Amino acid sequence: MELKPNDNISKDTISTISYTSGTTGNPKGVLLSHGNIISTIGGLDASEVNIGKDDFHLSYLPMAHIFERLLSYTMLISGATLCMFNGNVLKLKEDLADVRPTIFGSVPRLFNRFYDLMNGQFNT
Repeated sequence: MELKPNDNISKDTISTISYTSGTTGNPKGVLLSHGNIISTIGGLDASEVNIGKDDFHLSYLPMAHIFERLLSYTMLISGATLCMFNGNVLKLKEDLADVRPTIFGSVPRLFNRFYDLMNGQFNT
């Protein structure tokens, strides 16, 4: 199968629909264009963050999570290594020890859990 460019796609063409979980209200679908995706990746590329072939990312968020998708796209475009977690979030700590990621994008909920675990160890 030969891939051919589609002249009908522009920066304004819808690339994906990202559905929110509803944690801050009713769930809803957000239409994201190719321009939205590329500008986000381009913004990271233009920042002081230098992602390259020596970097590793441990992907554990669902691919439906737009943050994870954008980070994964960025890693692949940059030539970095994208590692997938084992599928059991309770063993994420072991995956982190195995992969030793140089890039670890996450969500506040997980960072709060790490904080609570570490803080609990110091306060015992």
